[in-house]
Amino acid sequence: MSTYDEGILGKATMQYAVDDFNAFLIKAGSPDRFKLVIADTESDSSTTIQAVEELYAQGVRLLAGGPSSSMELGAIMDYINVHQMLMLNAYSTAPSLAIIDDNIFRLVTDDTKQSKAISKYLNFDGISAVIVVWRHDNYGQGLSEAFATDYVVAGGTLINSIPYDISTTEFSSLTSELNSQIIAAKSQYGSENVGICCFGFDETTMLFEDASAQSDLGTVKWYGCDGNAVINEMASNPVSAAF
Repeated sequence: MSTYDEGILGKATMQYAVDDFNAFLIKAGSPDRFKLVIADTESDSSTTIQAVEELYAQGVRLLAGGPSSSMELGAIMDYINVHQMLMLNAYSTAPSLAIIDDNIFRLVTDDTKQSKAISKYLNFDGISAVIVVWRHDNYGQGLSEAFATDYVVAGGTLINSIPYDISTTEFSSLTSELNSQIIAAKSQYGSENVGICCFGFDETTMLFEDASAQSDLGTVKWYGCDGNAVINEMASNPVSAAF
């Protein structure tokens, strides 16, 4: 699991699933029982590796739920395959991790599907020119690259694609640069035709807070992704929520 909202929800869901299946085993007269062992990855690759190694040492061979990011999953893929563990992952969507015949079963489609949906939505919304801002990991890179291809094929103009380091907590420099590019884009394409795609995680809350201080970033439409949808922290941040 991770410390993201998904991790908290996932923990409750997994406990419910274990209780439900154990009830089935009791009813069937089986002496076997499942036990849920929780490991918090802290949304960090190094911590994720350590957690999986410790679980393996405890005899755990089936991993389910998280980690909640493709970056963390990518860090443990080799260990899982080499040690013949099995993982059911409910969160990772990076196309680069869609590997045939490995021991990881991702229960959601990868971002080549999400990118097409976002591209079609922007087209439906009349957005003909866009700037993409994305977290620089395998999730952000995979989604931004897939989207760039789909959007351009559909006739849209990709003005720029701007990555940011995943450790970034202060976005004033990035939003200042983005603001300048949006001013130029509005002049060239028209305000109603320009949009911004933001492919990130919880840090989107702080990005929005800094974006709110810029003159033109609130004058165009923003579009998100699965990674920054329904962020509780954003809802409780009055500046980000208002933006």
